[in-house]
Amino acid sequence: MASERITVASFERAVNQIMIARLQHAIIVARFRNAYRAASRKERREAINWYRDANQLAQDIARAHEGVSVDTAARVIAVISPRLSWGSNVACAHAIVAHWEREQNWEDLKIQALPKNIEKAFLILDGRPEFLRGPKVNAFYENIISSGQSGPPTIDNWMIRIATGARERIYHNTPTKAQREAIESALREACKRYSRIALANFQAVIWVSFRAQLATAKELAAYEKRGA
Repeated sequence: MASERITVASFERAVNQIMIARLQHAIIVARFRNAYRAASRKERREAINWYRDANQLAQDIARAHEGVSVDTAARVIAVISPRLSWGSNVACAHAIVAHWEREQNWEDLKIQALPKNIEKAFLILDGRPEFLRGPKVNAFYENIISSGQSGPPTIDNWMIRIATGARERIYHNTPTKAQREAIESALREACKRYSRIALANFQAVIWVSFRAQLATAKELAAYEKRGA
């Protein structure tokens, strides 16, 4: 009888965990759909063109620097992106490729990108693409190289805030594999309702909408200075 009671109790706990997980999933899906619906037409146009514009940047860098492919340029943009605003990301990518082309040491380059990421960018430019590591930067690269038409969604601090309902910035928060998978699963589910938009572009609309609707001007200024 004791073993039967333990079995029943274990079963009930498992069922409760499943129900809680499904409820959490439904809540996150609803948050993503609400953020998408809240986007203005202007914000949607901006977001849907975002990865296409980033791809154009990679093409511009490749054309300007002999021996640098579009793929390599996209990897450089992605690998230096952590803790950078988009404007700083663009400026740093140009500076890194120009510095590398002059065969100068990466340690001499004083820019806003994190030193470890500058080093990775130089290694990528030297023909070692494997130094693009990590789910966020790999997703960002895939979204850039495909102009937003393929690849997993880029999940950064802003996407975590939308998923959790946090209104304040979450500092130094790197999601676990399970958390990232939960957010990606919810994004895919939320995107199903809008069949004409690619997942990466759906994510971009949510990202732009959230920043516009919830972030204060002061906070956005801080992000532009310190990076998202």
